[in-house]
Amino acid sequence: MKKVRERFKSTNVFPRVCLALVAIIAVSGCATNGFLGFGDPLTTSSYVDGAVAESAQRISATEQETERIAREFAAIKTDIEALNTLKNEIENIIATIEQNKRETAALQSLAARVGERLEEMPTEMLRQLVQALQTYLEMIESEGTSGG
Repeated sequence: MKKVRERFKSTNVFPRVCLALVAIIAVSGCATNGFLGFGDPLTTSSYVDGAVAESAQRISATEQETERIAREFAAIKTDIEALNTLKNEIENIIATIEQNKRETAALQSLAARVGERLEEMPTEMLRQLVQALQTYLEMIESEGTSGG
């Protein structure tokens, strides 16, 4: 029975060692030559170079897109500044128009009051006022001709 056990132990170790060696070779081969030498390798220099080139292309494309977006942003910012300037000018014009409306209303109100007062003044009083003004103007005119 001991012989059977020894035989069983010895025959059991050999396949395990062989299996371990095959596993080591397969795993180390995956990294450089693909699985057991077949298929694409995982980390060859050509694979790494290809991945680096692809990454460089993506980075370049992203940088170009970023520059394009930055230019568009600058153009939009300029447009916004121009619109703000235009908005401020329009607000100033509107304020001026409102001020003119208020002044026009005040002048119309004043003209209406003056018209009412003139209608209230008697005609004779207006004749006397006109005569007094004419006399005053004649007096100034005669002083100007006699003094000069």
